[in-house]
Amino acid sequence: MTTQTATETATPGRRARAFQAALSQGCTATAYTLDGSDYIVTSGTGEGYDFAYDADDIDIDVVSADDWDYSSWCASGPDTHSDIDVAVAYYMQTGRVLGEGGACVPALTEAQIEVLSIARRLA
Repeated sequence: MTTQTATETATPGRRARAFQAALSQGCTATAYTLDGSDYIVTSGTGEGYDFAYDADDIDIDVVSADDWDYSSWCASGPDTHSDIDVAVAYYMQTGRVLGEGGACVPALTEAQIEVLSIARRLA
């Protein structure tokens, strides 16, 4: 008989809610489908950008622990996804810019943001 943990059976939305509960006030974690994949995107965490994590990389048990700390987890946790397809899809949905993990720089250039801003207005 195989047993599944809460994380293995969790939907992206459930993972986002657990992540949200663990973040400090003013920060958010939201489930998005971007470029065909499920992500949990954090914003308001103090770095100036939003960060996309593969939804399957969010372990509810870990982020729900009393001693969990976003900064420590972020430094040693899962990779952020800032490839151009994901960054463009996120910007087109939200008008917000993803950051590249570790470097804390925008995943899009100013020129790309300008073009995407026009595209959003015309959509």
